Amino acid sequence: MKKVITGIVTILLFTSFSTAFAEIKIFEREYTYQASENDSKVSCRAIALEQVKRLLLEELGTYLESHTEVSNFQLTKDQITSLTAGIVQTEILWEKWDGEKFRLKAKIAADPNGVTKTIDDFRKDLQKTRDLGRVRAEADEYLRENEQLRKELLSAKGNIEKLKKYNENIDKLRATDWYEKGSSICVTNKEGAVEAFSKAIELNPKLAEAFVFRGTTYLVLLKHREALDDFNKAIELIETLPSKEGISLVYSLRAMGHAKIKNYEKAINDSNRAIRLCPSSDGSGLSFAYVSRGYSYAMSGKNQEALLDFDKALYSAPKSNVAILVYQYRGSVYFNMGNFKQAINDYEMHIKLFPFKAEAFVYYNLGIAYDKLFNYEKAIENVKIAARLGHLAAQDALRQMKIGW
Repeated sequence: MKKVITGIVTILLFTSFSTAFAEIKIFEREYTYQASENDSKVSCRAIALEQVKRLLLEELGTYLESHTEVSNFQLTKDQITSLTAGIVQTEILWEKWDGEKFRLKAKIAADPNGVTKTIDDFRKDLQKTRDLGRVRAEADEYLRENEQLRKELLSAKGNIEKLKKYNENIDKLRATDWYEKGSSICVTNKEGAVEAFSKAIELNPKLAEAFVFRGTTYLVLLKHREALDDFNKAIELIETLPSKEGISLVYSLRAMGHAKIKNYEKAINDSNRAIRLCPSSDGSGLSFAYVSRGYSYAMSGKNQEALLDFDKALYSAPKSNVAILVYQYRGSVYFNMGNFKQAINDYEMHIKLFPFKAEAFVYYNLGIAYDKLFNYEKAIENVKIAARLGHLAAQDALRQMKIGW
C-alpha cells in the first residue's frame, strides 16, 4: 500500500475556536487624533487605529484576567495583550476626517472562553509568543518614536530625513495591523490571511514574521513553492538580526516545504540545522524539528529513522500541539509497516487530540487496521466516518458491501 502520510497543519495554524452558542462580549472605544501639518489622512488613520486598538486590547485583557482562567497562565499584561492581538479582530464602526482631526470608533467582539483557550494554546508555542510580542512591542515603539519626531518636526520644518522616518514608521504601523489581522484569521480564512500578510509585507518588507506566517499558510494551502520562497526570505531577514531568534523554526518549516516537493535531502539538512540551532528552552520548536525530519525519513522509506524522530518529538514536547502531528505521522508509519496495533493506538490518540478535524484517510486506515485485527465492527465504524468525510476508497468499499454511510 502507498504511503499515506499526507497533509500538514503546523503548530502556527492548529488553533481555532467556535463562537457557536458562545457568549460574545463586545468592547467599543473611540479615539480622536489631532493632525499636525506633517500628517496626511493615511498617517492620521494609522495612528488613530493603533491607539483605539490598544485601548480595546487592554480592556479585553483586563476582562479576561477577571473573568477567565487567563490569570492562571502566569502571563504579563503585555503578553496577554500581544497574544490577544493575534487572535481577535478589530472592526471599525465609523471613521471621520475633516482635514484637522481624525475620529474613529472601533469594536472587538470576542468569546472570552474561546480567546482564553487560544491564548492557552499560543502560550505553549514559545516562538509564536515571541513573534506576536515582538511585533506589538515594535508597534508601541513606532508610536513613541513618531510622537517625538512630531515634536521635533515642529521646530525643524522641512527636515526631510525626520519626515521620511516619520512616514516609514506609519507604514510599519499599518503593516503591524495587517499582520495581526492575518494572524487572527489564518485558521478560518487562509486566502484572506495570505492577502493580509502580503499587505503587511508590502508596507514593511523587513517584517520577517509576516513571511513566516504567509509561508506557513501557503504550506497548508499546498502552495509549496510559494512557501519555500517565503521561508527563504524569512531566513535571509533573520540572519541580519543579532539574536537570530526564531530561525530554527523557519528551518523546520522550510524542511517540510522541501519534503512536500520530494526533495528529502534538503529537507533533512534543514531539519538538522533546526535541531542544532533550536534553543534548549523551546521544547515545541525542537519537537517540530524532529517532526519535519521524521516526516522526510518516512516519505523516503526510512521507517526506523522516522519512528526514532517521532519518539524524540513526543519526548521534547509531549503536551504541545506538535503531538497532534506526531500521532498522525507515526501512526501512518506503523500502518505502512503492518504494525496495526500501534497504528490504531496512534491514530486514535490523534483523533482524541484533534476531534472532528482528523483527515478522512486517518479513519480509513484505522478501519483497515481494525479489519486486519479482525475487529470488524470497529472497522466498519471508521470506514463509514471516512466515507462521510469524502474518502472515495471508503465509499467504494462500503458500496461493494452494500452498506450505507
